[in-house]
Formats: sequence, structure tokens, C-alpha cells
Amino acid sequence: MIVYLNGNFVDDNQACISIWDAGFLFGEGVFTTLRLNNGVAADLESHWKRLVVQSAELDISFSTTLQEVQTIVGRLVEKNRVERCAARLRITLTRGGDPDHPMPISPATGQPSTLLLTISPLPRGFDDEIANGIKVITLGPEYGRRCRPDLKSLNFLPSLMALRRARRQFCGEAIMFDDDGIISEAAMSSVFACRSSEIVTPKNNGRILAGCTRQMIMDLARINGLTCREVDLSLKDLKTAQEVFLCNSIREIIPVICIDDQPVGQKSPGPITMQIRQWYRQAMTSP
Repeated sequence: MIVYLNGNFVDDNQACISIWDAGFLFGEGVFTTLRLNNGVAADLESHWKRLVVQSAELDISFSTTLQEVQTIVGRLVEKNRVERCAARLRITLTRGGDPDHPMPISPATGQPSTLLLTISPLPRGFDDEIANGIKVITLGPEYGRRCRPDLKSLNFLPSLMALRRARRQFCGEAIMFDDDGIISEAAMSSVFACRSSEIVTPKNNGRILAGCTRQMIMDLARINGLTCREVDLSLKDLKTAQEVFLCNSIREIIPVICIDDQPVGQKSPGPITMQIRQWYRQAMTSP
């Protein structure tokens, strides 16, 4: 696999970062992942803008522009020969490292940041498995991303632990609720529920990630005449909803057919979920 690292295209086996890199030592960095369909990243601009804004929150400076990253992605697509398949793109940005500043407390150390882009094909059958719906578990606040959940930072340990627990129970995701029993988000996804001909999603009030795919779904629903609201969604609300689905940029729209061994609706992807899935796919593949 060919990756892009700090201005160079190199084989992944040859890519190296400093042992002083703050992303490696302290998880100080931000990242974003998105899907490529036949070599095209339809929502790269929104993901890139979020990464730029969040890097500023961490006082990480870098000079790469959207136009430059578009060119980089195009070359990575060619070098990894993913022009005719679905693939995963990850962009990772860290503060970088400096042995003279092993604790990067000062925002400006003069050390360049680290920018890494990787592309990998999605496995065969990836979309078919998701289209049939997944089972999920719910987990309490101990698995939530409590430290600045609005940032897509490299501190993803709680999410990884939640996903591992879900997989041990043969489930595809884990949905978290807070101390008050209010749903926040899933380990790697945003949460939506369908009830009384409207769709609802947890409020974006600083306790969830403002997902790019989440926002696109809200926009598509409203454009197509569906009521979409941000609300406080309880665990009971979720388990009694007519339909539940998750979303992220890689798996796109993910129907949920069972929560904690309790069937959702008819225990099959619901009509509103599948309609939104169709709208989203059309938006992602439109020229």
C-alpha cells in the first residue's frame, strides 16, 4: 500500500514518524475517515473543513489546502489502484514531535505537524451485510468519549473498547447513553430513530461529534419533506422507536434490527431507513 506522509508518497512498510510525535505519545491529533466510491470522495470538502477547524482547537498548525489534499487523494487512488472499487480514506493530523519539547505544552515549538493519508479497499460483501441490518448493544457513560466528544481526536480508546465488547456479543455496534439515560452516539456512528413519520437524532450540544454524514442525512431528509429534529432521546425512546439506524461515512446508512436482544420494529430494515439510504447513495454518486 502506498501512503502519503509529510509530502512524500511511500510504501506503508517504509513510512516512519518520530518517536517524539505527540500523536503517538499523547494522542494529540485529529483524524477523519471517509468513503471513496470508484475513486471519488464526494464529501471530502466537509470532512476537510472539520479537520481544519478541529486542528485549530488543538493549536496544530499546517498549511495544506483543500485543493492540495484533493490532488493527494487523486494520486493515492491511482497508486493504490482503487479507481473501480469502494475504499476507505483516512486523514490523520498530529502535532508532530520534538525531542527538545517531550511534553508539548507550548503550542508553538517550531516542529512541523505530521500529516498522513492512507487508502485501503473495503472488503467484498461489506455493503450487503450492512443492508440486512445489524444488532447493537447499549453501554453506559463509562464507554462514552467524555473528553471533548465534539473533537474527532486520536483518543478513541473508549470507542474501541465498546466495539470489542459489541463484537464479543455478536453485535455490529454499541450505542452509548449518559448518566441520565440520554442517548449520545454509537462507538463509530451517529444515531437516528424514526417515530410518527419523523426522524430524530440526539442534540448536538457539545456532547457528540458533529458527524458530516449525520448533517447530510438531516439535510436530505428536510429537502425531501421529512421532519427531522434534534432531541433528547432516552434509551426507552430508542427501544420503542419504529425504526433505528446509524450512520457514518464508511458504512453509510446502517439499519438497526435489534437492540440488547430486543427487536426493533419488524426486525428488518424499515421503509424510512431504506429511503434515506437511497437518497444518500444518490447524493454520494452524483457527479
